[in-house]
Amino acid sequence: MDIQKLATKFNLLKDTFVVFDVETTGLSPKNDCLIEIGAVKICEGKIIDNFNELIDPEIPIPLKITEITNITNEMVKGKPKADEIVKCFLNWTNDLPVVAHNARFDVSFIKVACYKYHLKMFNNEVIDTMLMARILHPEWENHKLSNLTNNLEVLWNEKEHHRALYDASKTALSFYKMCEEIKVKIGS
Repeated sequence: MDIQKLATKFNLLKDTFVVFDVETTGLSPKNDCLIEIGAVKICEGKIIDNFNELIDPEIPIPLKITEITNITNEMVKGKPKADEIVKCFLNWTNDLPVVAHNARFDVSFIKVACYKYHLKMFNNEVIDTMLMARILHPEWENHKLSNLTNNLEVLWNEKEHHRALYDASKTALSFYKMCEEIKVKIGS
């Protein structure tokens, strides 16, 4: 995919779309569980709504995940289960296009939950800010979210990183800046 294709995929700066992030008990969508979904709904470049829910994974959160996310077993105890939260997220998102950083990871957890809990399938248009960054800035050493925000001069707090709503909001700001870069590059 090149810059022109990215720009013509859909006009995200004028449309309403959702930027989301998930936190999980591990890296495998088949074997691990969601513990948090965070999202912001954007219209005409402004956040108009947000979605932020902790999820009881019904399994212990590994210590390494707690160290990364600061989400503890006590925080998720008694929270709604994934079937309820994913259903709410799907309804909140509706058929809007979605944006995520390393979208394949986040989308895979949502799709596995849809299948597992017999929910409507998640077939929203998806754009990945990691892919955008790789296309726009192949010279960067890496395209992790922290590096992306740093290079785009988006205010970043490493202590807040790996909380879903925080990461979603920083992804939204980074996405907006990259869309502006695309507009400059294609001369519109």
